[in-house]
Amino acid sequence: MSLTTEWTNADPERTALIVVDMQNVYCHPDGSFGKIGRDVTNLRAAIPGCVDLVAAAREQGRRVVHIVTHFRDDYRDGGRIFNVARPQVRDVGGGRSGTWDVQIIDELTPDPEDIIVHKRRYSGFFGTNLDSVLRANDVTSVAVCGVTTNICVGTTARDAAQHDYATFVPRDATAELQQSFHESALETLQNYYCSVVSVRELAGA
Repeated sequence: MSLTTEWTNADPERTALIVVDMQNVYCHPDGSFGKIGRDVTNLRAAIPGCVDLVAAAREQGRRVVHIVTHFRDDYRDGGRIFNVARPQVRDVGGGRSGTWDVQIIDELTPDPEDIIVHKRRYSGFFGTNLDSVLRANDVTSVAVCGVTTNICVGTTARDAAQHDYATFVPRDATAELQQSFHESALETLQNYYCSVVSVRELAGA
């Protein structure tokens, strides 16, 4: 049985779609990534695939989990990564809790039934209740989409695999600032952690 068949044939209630960091900060031209000079055009390429997967997941009765990054106003919960190694977003006052910046983009506005998990590091599992939420809902298989392929999506997918979830990453519902990083990340994920598939395969089109 192929991995994609494993997803298609799985009990929908035991699968979850994890949507990572599809927030204004990263995906809207007026978000903090845009303010620090990043061209978010490539990141926005993930939006149509994510929209299709969320719609399919809801129709099929699969759980939808949104992972969002946000910080205190003083960034004391950002740790070394966001305060020392990569402080650019902090320096423009981005990613703060309760602001437009951290809201999920309009195209993916959560339904009341969706689950929202807040993170403060790259992985959706690190320091969050994601694993306990998935296990409480008897989830055994996850698909991880969103941005960026090389960092938050990739790190979350690796952790999912290492938590023993059957893990899938749709190549056309994730994106990276640089295409070469996108391709390299997908190759690593495919070779060592999970199955890299298409939106069509996961949606069962």
